[in-house]
Amino acid sequence: MDEVEKKSTIDAARESVIRVEYKFGRHNPDLRKHLKEQYPFSRREGYPYQAWLRAIRERIGGMRIKKPDPNQLPLFQEDKHVHNH
Repeated sequence: MDEVEKKSTIDAARESVIRVEYKFGRHNPDLRKHLKEQYPFSRREGYPYQAWLRAIRERIGGMRIKKPDPNQLPLFQEDKHVHNH
């Protein structure tokens, strides 16, 4: 596969992901299911499949929902020891 084919493949993958995202909404709990159903290429293998996964990672962070790290503190945690005078 030459560079022109790769570029058009990644572009097709990105367009497909964006179309599904706009149609169903970024925060739709079934978005990943819809993305799976709308796979734009014939087989899930090789460069087209990798391009599709890459496009999904770029837009929504991947096909797996990330679990929050229980050890991660909130960025703006309220400090109960600070007194405003």
